[in-house]
Amino acid sequence: MGVRAKKFITHITDERPNLLADMQQTILIVVLIVLANFSIAKSQLRPTNELRNPTWQVQTSCLTEIRSGKKSCWGIVIEFEDARFKTKICPQQLKIYEAKHGSSLQKLMTWSVSNNGRRLTIRFKQGTGDFGSGNKAEITLYKTAFVAPPKDFPDYVIFVQATDLN
Repeated sequence: MGVRAKKFITHITDERPNLLADMQQTILIVVLIVLANFSIAKSQLRPTNELRNPTWQVQTSCLTEIRSGKKSCWGIVIEFEDARFKTKICPQQLKIYEAKHGSSLQKLMTWSVSNNGRRLTIRFKQGTGDFGSGNKAEITLYKTAFVAPPKDFPDYVIFVQATDLN
């Protein structure tokens, strides 16, 4: 610390002995407020359907097909071991997005449930295209889509599936 700064602080503290303590206390309060706001903001950014350790068994995969001579990911398959889907799933019980552009694909796709109710197959309608390269499918699946939902299944879960073929 320079001599001028020491003289200034000494001059200030001589005139107001509590000024330095007041300044330190003010700085501490500001730092605590900033940290508290940061902590609150960070907790609000965390998704409400965050899955730490789901108790249910699910597998997602790309539906690979050859259409017009082109092998590509033409849909998504979601299969549960410990749940059963309704035989018919309404459009309000799932959402289908492609992540690259954030576009809804709901109107471009069809979906069906297997006979045993464990597998949901979502596929592009004929002539509407595929996922393309460098993309991911985001499927939001609501609990209401199940006859027998998995144990501890939240109101909805977003499944993300890479769509590039390896």
